[in-house]
Amino acid sequence: MKKLIYLLLALPLLIVACNKETEDIKPDDSPEESTPKLTLTSEDCMNFEAEGGNGTITYTYTSTTFENNSEINGTLTPVTAKTEAEWITIDEMQVYGEITFTVAANEGDEREAKIVASVEELSFEVRIIQAKGEVNPE
Repeated sequence: MKKLIYLLLALPLLIVACNKETEDIKPDDSPEESTPKLTLTSEDCMNFEAEGGNGTITYTYTSTTFENNSEINGTLTPVTAKTEAEWITIDEMQVYGEITFTVAANEGDEREAKIVASVEELSFEVRIIQAKGEVNPE
């Protein structure tokens, strides 16, 4: 009879101990699915004098396949940058986190263009505005 009483007294302890373990495991503790993110960290509009010059756009990119490394299998950052403006030259060699470019001198009216950076389905754009230059009479 004493064994039965001890067993009945121990039973709640076993139940609490089992419940404690399952309480510690919550759905929120499961690893998060990493959604790729491309974030512009510099200004989304840059102004240049008529003389032109060099510019740098900064960003962050996080992905389960890239994980903020500057190289993957010998390839530099997977982010690509493009512009339709002939007066903006995007440097061919880019490193993770930066897009470097050159704006040519302007000898005409104020002008504006966009640089579009993208990777996978993600993208952002930066407006480039250049001041009016002096028109050379011919």
